[in-house]
Amino acid sequence: TDWSPSGKTDFAQAYVLDLNAGQLTSTSQSTDPVHNVAYDTAISPDETKAMFYVSQGSGSGPAVTPHIYSYNFATGQKVLVDKNSSGASGNDSVFTSEHHISITPGGQVVFSSYATNLVSGVTDGHIHVYLADPQTSIIRVLDKSQDGSIPNADSYQPEVDARGKLGQFVSAATNMG
Repeated sequence: TDWSPSGKTDFAQAYVLDLNAGQLTSTSQSTDPVHNVAYDTAISPDETKAMFYVSQGSGSGPAVTPHIYSYNFATGQKVLVDKNSSGASGNDSVFTSEHHISITPGGQVVFSSYATNLVSGVTDGHIHVYLADPQTSIIRVLDKSQDGSIPNADSYQPEVDARGKLGQFVSAATNMG
């Protein structure tokens, strides 16, 4: 089966295939070949959401910052994950652990970003680790020291355990504790 959009070979969509029913669903749902290359997909442990990155496709066009989106199977809605409390998207690139999206059982997403506009007080330009809830639009920084200090260097490769209780990341910071 050709799962690519008809006549579009210069970008990629994200799909979920129900292995029992044989039903194929496009979760990234875009017809814009310049601003939508979906990659690094994941399904939430409770099987209610799909997550994926979206970045610029091949061809000409302005540079586009990669973002993470959540697709809700029940509603069919696609929601931007890396956004601040005002709804503005992150102003720089997002990363996850080895380009794998880490999702808690409740559908929260753990990722790293250079963005300086996601959480108040995190404007130093280092890569920081975040936990975002696509349903509530709440996002918080995770790579803080015990006293609440923001790291003085990059933190990256975030991961969360299958129960959503433990998170881990790597940091080059010297002030973590």
